[in-house]
Amino acid sequence: MEPVARLPATMLLPRPVHRETLRSGWSSGHAMPLGALLCGSLPWMCSKEPRAARAGRFARLKFNERIRAVQKYTHGEMSEEFDTGVSTGYKSLDEYFRPVRGEVITLSGQPGSGKSEFVLSMALNIAERKAWKIGLCLFEHKADQLFLQLLEKRKRMNFNDLDSLSMEDQSWLTQHFQSVTDFSEEMDLDQILERAERLAEDGNLQMLIIDPYNYIAQPPGLGKEILETHLVSTYMTKLQQFAKKYKVCVLVVVHPTKQSQIAGGDPSLYDMQGSANW
Repeated sequence: MEPVARLPATMLLPRPVHRETLRSGWSSGHAMPLGALLCGSLPWMCSKEPRAARAGRFARLKFNERIRAVQKYTHGEMSEEFDTGVSTGYKSLDEYFRPVRGEVITLSGQPGSGKSEFVLSMALNIAERKAWKIGLCLFEHKADQLFLQLLEKRKRMNFNDLDSLSMEDQSWLTQHFQSVTDFSEEMDLDQILERAERLAEDGNLQMLIIDPYNYIAQPPGLGKEILETHLVSTYMTKLQQFAKKYKVCVLVVVHPTKQSQIAGGDPSLYDMQGSANW
């Protein structure tokens, strides 16, 4: 009897293989080698290319992609969205800060210093200049108030001075700004990113704004079994993975700790709520 081909112990079959199946197609009555059966029906499971060779080939592909990216950069062919960053709309600020797609940005400041106003103004400037689509996760804003804020910034005037709301303005705002969640919903980071992924996969997300961090639903046991330092480290890992995978600029607003607010002065990274892991 012809020996049956041996298969790796880790290979999984999609369904049980019966004796009748093994014998079908062999007029001599000898059992069909299991390897021949699989290679005939599932060729992707019987590649003759060694596993190490396949891994090396995939590694070379990734390396070649990086080489092409470097070549685009050196020849000036890479978009500023992924390289030097886009303008914030404020010339005095662009010298020090320009948002880049694929990166995570954390913003902090004393309460009442205008963090949310600045973030919305910058996002609207970028949407006007680069047609970015912005996902908003603003826990401290009601939907109607948020729309009025964006409309005022879009028209560069107070809402009370507006004669009427044109359909063009309404269409532009709804096209470039989409709500991922608002203050009425309690969501953890995984739920927020799951919603954001749907927008990103459809090409409708270039920037995600989370404001503020401390409104994200925290896991049970925080402060006892789970340290906030470790939680923030996990959050940053997930945010960075999301940003790089979908080429989205993620901006997170983080309030300073109460101790730093009492002390006064400008907060540093070590004063941000959730530890310096930000």
